[in-house]
Amino acid sequence: MLQRSAGRHALTTNDSTLGVESVAYRYTATGPRLGPFTFSAHPGQIWAVLGSNGAGKSTLFRLIAGELRPTEGSVRLGGTTELIPQGAAIPGRLTVTQTLDYLALLRHVPRDQRASNVAEALRLVDLVDLADTRVRKLSGGQHRRLVIGQALVARPMTLLMDEPSAGLDLDQRATLRSTVAAIGQERLVLISSHIVEDLAGVADHVLHLAEGRLVFAGSNDQNLWMALGEVT
Repeated sequence: MLQRSAGRHALTTNDSTLGVESVAYRYTATGPRLGPFTFSAHPGQIWAVLGSNGAGKSTLFRLIAGELRPTEGSVRLGGTTELIPQGAAIPGRLTVTQTLDYLALLRHVPRDQRASNVAEALRLVDLVDLADTRVRKLSGGQHRRLVIGQALVARPMTLLMDEPSAGLDLDQRATLRSTVAAIGQERLVLISSHIVEDLAGVADHVLHLAEGRLVFAGSNDQNLWMALGEVT
């Protein structure tokens, strides 16, 4: 497990749990404070990270992924992690399979594992029938699923998806929900949105942020619906 914390990096156990402990962040010494956040999550869970634009969802993901160092607190994260930022895109010259194989190479996936990892990623994002199609010929929803697939070729234990449904139509968003459900069977998935309908049917836990503060973190019982009603 890699622990990312304020002022240092440390190796701890091989536990696959994500632990966020009293994490806070400031972009500048005198700027507004984001957090503190405290919650834990496990593989096999899908977390809806909810909040309006500017609530702090993207910054929280960057803190979990290690792109930002917490000003306070620590993040404990087992296994590999992939962050899919909002608006991520892939060039269109290669085929879907060639793209995934190349990106697996860049992620240092061993040669004897690349073909099986690519095949698994294609299955999880439902692009097997388009494996030999050039990326530039994919629809918007298919391209978004390929972006998710490229993050899966290294078989991460944790997947952070920042507003993946942005710009998709209703049918494409429904397909995306099915993709997330398949991925989340064995991995920890945190997926953010300010459109609550995109996540209510697939997430089993919710993290609700408002103005940089943690409002609620827990399973999607009646508290989830209370939180959903406040997100715009």
